[in-house]
Amino acid sequence: MARSNIESAMRRWVLVALIAAGCGNAPAPAREDNLGAPCAGNGDCNHGLGCFAVEPGGSCSKSCTGDAACGAGGVCALGRCWLACAADG
Repeated sequence: MARSNIESAMRRWVLVALIAAGCGNAPAPAREDNLGAPCAGNGDCNHGLGCFAVEPGGSCSKSCTGDAACGAGGVCALGRCWLACAADG
């Protein structure tokens, strides 16, 4: 893997870690789909989501180009939908 590919992969993992850490224990907004749920395969995800196995345990998500594609309570980052953090009181 070229150095730029390694650096790019490391930046993605850092962003994923920051997104996950930023949510802390705040409850996620209610959704009909299971965005962000752990998965072992696409059959574990619903409403057009697929299992992205790049994180340990996998994560139900879908590709996106903007927040609107992720629905209420979702944000688009790194070309994938993630659950947004709920605002603290």
